[in-house]
Amino acid sequence: MKKIILGTMGNQPFKISGGGVSGEHATVTIDDHGNWSIADMGSTNGTFLRDDATGELSPVGTTPIHIHPMTFIVLGSDDSMGCCFYARQVLKPGDFNDEHLYICDKHQQLNAQEQKSSSITKRIKQFTFIAMLGITILSFEPHVIEWLGGNSKMFNFYRIFSLASSGVGAFYDGKSLKDKVKRKRKLFNQCPNPQCSHHMSASEIEDKRCAKCGK
Repeated sequence: MKKIILGTMGNQPFKISGGGVSGEHATVTIDDHGNWSIADMGSTNGTFLRDDATGELSPVGTTPIHIHPMTFIVLGSDDSMGCCFYARQVLKPGDFNDEHLYICDKHQQLNAQEQKSSSITKRIKQFTFIAMLGITILSFEPHVIEWLGGNSKMFNFYRIFSLASSGVGAFYDGKSLKDKVKRKRKLFNQCPNPQCSHHMSASEIEDKRCAKCGK
């Protein structure tokens, strides 16, 4: 079993100097079966784990919880006052290949979500055009009813569809989905180097190299 103390006075294989990190902040344990766990050691500013799906941070208590080598750990905060890194760094310090591949894959997923959002917005606009065309036709109401063979039920259905579609088009522009993707990009673009708090650009992520620290 391996037990690694994380902190400014810890025995992790890389230096931690953030002012928001305690001397003995948290501990990572790897048992004889290869199971990973982490627990806070009563730190001043807390220990957090990033959710792989949402990117949101959740606090870690003093009771050990299961993690995996690619779990993103935040000691204190995710800025220069804290320290952030992927768990595997306690065993393979300085090797960031897997982390860069993970980050790149996440952003490819976000690109796909962004394209889907654009596609949905395009379809909504098409429906809006059809609805507006329908409303224009409805302005000739007597002729429409006559065209429908005097079927008032069909006419009412057509009217409701046109108004509903135009209403959706008026209030939906895809902005909420785009903003959600934008927020996620900021949560998954941090340099994997524990000694660098730089948020990488799209080109840096694609090149798999941080422009600030060169890792």
